[in-house]
Amino acid sequence: MKNLLWIIIIIGMVMYFFNTSKQEKVITKQKIDRKHSLYIDTEPKNCVIKILNIKPKFTQNMKLKTGKYHVEISKEGFKTQKKWIELNDNKTLRIALESKTKKEIVEKIEPKKEIKKPKISLAPAPIGWTNVIVPTQNGSSNIYEVMSYPVSEQLFKKNGNTNSMTAISSTLAEQFCMDNMKANLIKEYVFKAALLEGDFNRPTSNSTREIIVPYDEEDDEIYYVDGETMEVSDTKIILYYWNKKRYKTASSLFKSNSTSFRCMRMKP
Repeated sequence: MKNLLWIIIIIGMVMYFFNTSKQEKVITKQKIDRKHSLYIDTEPKNCVIKILNIKPKFTQNMKLKTGKYHVEISKEGFKTQKKWIELNDNKTLRIALESKTKKEIVEKIEPKKEIKKPKISLAPAPIGWTNVIVPTQNGSSNIYEVMSYPVSEQLFKKNGNTNSMTAISSTLAEQFCMDNMKANLIKEYVFKAALLEGDFNRPTSNSTREIIVPYDEEDDEIYYVDGETMEVSDTKIILYYWNKKRYKTASSLFKSNSTSFRCMRMKP
């Protein structure tokens, strides 16, 4: 009788633990199978969102089982972003994409630093040679070299003259170029300081002389009466036929602290 009682107790305990284990498995399975809502908020809006390790197309607030998901967010003009997320409850994910042109936009918006041109030293030293093309009446071209030479006032002061602008005769200017640069002064070259700005005329086909067009040394521009300009590069200066009568009367060449002599010789 006592043995029978023990058998009944043991059977009861086994049944109890069996039922308990079964219930726990059901609860665990329900928990695993339960689906969660996923919402992905992106910046910028209207991105293409994909979950790479499932077949169904992603839609906002779609129901997904507990687990890990590989999310891809992309949009034209932005860097594609991929990331793994773990889903075990309802989730809202916020992802911001980086613009591909972000750096370029920043550079464009950033104000450009003003580039100041270096001032020409007034020390009497050569700047350098520049090739120039001299058109001729028959259409062929001769290649010349032009040398710029900055001059200081003291080089041409005479009899204690202290004026800020010194008159230099053509003969004296020619001698200066020959002595310092072993080259010929460009005939009829009138410095910007000698004439009022805007007092130049455009060359015409019936002009008779070959001279360099006067130009602004600092801005590298030729100024005309009608306001039009022509750029002059440091490496190529075009000499034009020019009618001397189109100039204002100037029997002497003038110079100031901001001008340089330009001499030329035919290239060997």
